[in-house]
Amino acid sequence: MGLFGRFALLNQMWQHWGIVSTGTAWSAGVTGPQAVIVATAAITVTLPQASKSLGRAYFIKNVFAGTVTVSATGADTIDGLGSKSLPHQYNSMLVVCDGVSNWWILAEFPQPL
Repeated sequence: MGLFGRFALLNQMWQHWGIVSTGTAWSAGVTGPQAVIVATAAITVTLPQASKSLGRAYFIKNVFAGTVTVSATGADTIDGLGSKSLPHQYNSMLVVCDGVSNWWILAEFPQPL
């Protein structure tokens, strides 16, 4: 696949994601689109119930100068924890669900240098 084909494939992937820019607490539904969540304030982003979210992924980006918290629902976990913080402006992470009780962090991007 040539360079153009790779960019076209990437563009098609992102077209299936919703983009949410929010300054208030946000909870993902199990029937809504996968999303890129851009947090513009110190908020909590709550992921949906893992047992109903097999393969679902979310990309969360903190564009605020404070901490954004990503929280699992109920007894679900994010890499073994109930929540994960994005403590610095421009931190971000990509999580994907195993469909049982876990959200796995596939990529985490710290504050740029």
